[in-house]
Amino acid sequence: MALTWMAAAWMASGARAQGLEMARGGKAACVIYADAAAPKSVKLAAEELQRVVAVATGAKLPIVNAPAQPMVCLGDNDAARKAGLSSEKMADESFRIVTKDGNLFIIGKDWPDNDKKWIRCDSTGTLFGVYEFLERVVGVRWLMPGDEGEDIPPRPEGLTAPAMDLSDAPGVQARKLNCRGKESDVWLRRMRMGASVWP
Repeated sequence: MALTWMAAAWMASGARAQGLEMARGGKAACVIYADAAAPKSVKLAAEELQRVVAVATGAKLPIVNAPAQPMVCLGDNDAARKAGLSSEKMADESFRIVTKDGNLFIIGKDWPDNDKKWIRCDSTGTLFGVYEFLERVVGVRWLMPGDEGEDIPPRPEGLTAPAMDLSDAPGVQARKLNCRGKESDVWLRRMRMGASVWP
């Protein structure tokens, strides 16, 4: 995946982007917003974000179905579009992670449920964006399939998402390893190997 940082615009404008405090002292400092009508991959993204942050910090961020300040906003929805963000021209399985107006937006190219362009595959860009965020900011590593392969570093002091604006997209459309079983399917999804792993 070719990662693209978009810091040049900040430097040119002289503006200083604002990060988002997510947890402090074991308590939630923001919510996770996923629209009620979002695809199941976006709802899974919210659950994965909530779970990993809770393990790392001890704070369980509430998942809500309506925008609330401050928030981690997941997917292409009205709140994201109000902030000037849209997945309309994004490539399949691509994502963008942006801190803006005191919120964190993770928006990806997501297909509606049961809308597949090829057999057993979905475009789940927002979910892949959440995995990127969890690796890059929280420091989680999925070293192998199963619970034993998950490494989430403790952050008892809390967690703040830094000011960021990054995008990523797959270099090739088909990405797969010959692994079988539920644990392997979950691990492949976390490795952004394509989302042909839904039950």
